[in-house]
Amino acid sequence: MRASKLWLVMALPLALAACGGGDEGETGDPDNATSEGEATVGAGTGGPGDTAAGDSGMPAAHAPGAMGAATLAALNNSGITGEASLSTQGDRTQVVLNLRNARPSATHQAHIHNGTCEALGQVVAQLTPVQTDATGFGTSTSSVGDPLDRFTGGAFVVAAHVAGGAPGVPVTCGPIQAHQM
Repeated sequence: MRASKLWLVMALPLALAACGGGDEGETGDPDNATSEGEATVGAGTGGPGDTAAGDSGMPAAHAPGAMGAATLAALNNSGITGEASLSTQGDRTQVVLNLRNARPSATHQAHIHNGTCEALGQVVAQLTPVQTDATGFGTSTSSVGDPLDRFTGGAFVVAAHVAGGAPGVPVTCGPIQAHQM
């Protein structure tokens, strides 16, 4: 009997780790509740009154670990695709942007715009430019001074523009959606 209790005590931490039993992401950093590409919230929509997993009473988009995402499709025959992952960082939003099939060793300006990919509106947030490597892959991480729920209501997109100089023609774009698990 005593050996079986000891086995249960030893197995509990492993079971909790496998189920994501803590608020820390894979990074082990409690201030960074998600690891790149991984969401840690329930299926909340980020709407008024919606709460994150654990029923903290906070709107899902303000709760630690709240996420949004955009799948970027090629525009203007560019062939450039990618994704943006948005996460809550206090009252700010962190945006991790990945581009693929872009011009090698180039810099693409990127922004959050209001509107749609078919009709880009004003730039509402500058993102850190994406520097691509020799294979045409690039990533950037930005911190935007607005809360995540501002961007997840369906009226905003992430867009990257043709490489070089001032932002020009958009080459990839995707609507920002609240992440659903």
